[in-house]
Amino acid sequence: MSKLDELTEQLTQRLLEAAPELICQVTTDPSEVKPSVGKASVWIEPPELAWEGWEPYEPDITITLCVVAGKPDTQQAGLRVILDTLDALHQADINLKTAKPAGFDLAGAGTLAAYEATLNPM
Repeated sequence: MSKLDELTEQLTQRLLEAAPELICQVTTDPSEVKPSVGKASVWIEPPELAWEGWEPYEPDITITLCVVAGKPDTQQAGLRVILDTLDALHQADINLKTAKPAGFDLAGAGTLAAYEATLNPM
């Protein structure tokens, strides 16, 4: 198993444990994002990699989470769920760095409320 696979597996478990009352799923596949009423889906986006110099070191891995909630006609309620979820993740010591409003296009359903939360490099 690669370092990225291990990090993703560990992160998935930590996210689910951090806010089980707010997160209905964590996935690495954006086509599987399906938030349920009052809960958020979290998509672990492909990571950003950064190498320090020419030495053969492992890269720093920066992961971004796309936290999605609601339906196209319930954006405000979805936003509240997302903000509550981000707060719960912060309280659970998930290494959040920044979060910004994003929107998530759900095929056939329209755009859902979303935030992209970047974690500190791992």
